[in-house]
Amino acid sequence: MISGPFTDEIVRMLQNSSSIPPVYGDVLLNSKKEYGVLGNGVVYVSKEMVREMPFADFAAAGIRVVRFPEPCGDGFRLTEAQATIWLPEWSVEERSFLREIRYRVFDGAATAAKIKLALGEKRHPLYALSCKTGVMAEDDVRKLAACLEKIM
Repeated sequence: MISGPFTDEIVRMLQNSSSIPPVYGDVLLNSKKEYGVLGNGVVYVSKEMVREMPFADFAAAGIRVVRFPEPCGDGFRLTEAQATIWLPEWSVEERSFLREIRYRVFDGAATAAKIKLALGEKRHPLYALSCKTGVMAEDDVRKLAACLEKIM
């Protein structure tokens, strides 16, 4: 696959032009910059503690489904519904950081189950990302969020 700043920007524009409907266990980002995990009609969020809130309230001003590239060889890749594969343009340092923190991607059921177990407990505000990737240290999750924002 051809990859470069121009090509990746075109891919990003095409991906954002169609709305991907969220499914159970997806990590969502709303317009207030809050992350949550989609459950059955609810979103599990972590502010002061992990709680559930109605999907309509979480998504009132718009949401995005957060996409997580899969580790692949020495890099990472995203596979689209049409079987199109593209590679995020992360720096060598970013790729090394992701390998160092043992970044991986859990499926939706495992993600939802993990955040449900923490209902009522105090967690950091990016805990939804932790549930999807297994990266628990808040500082590491903040760096991970910065990497993911490059491909949103």
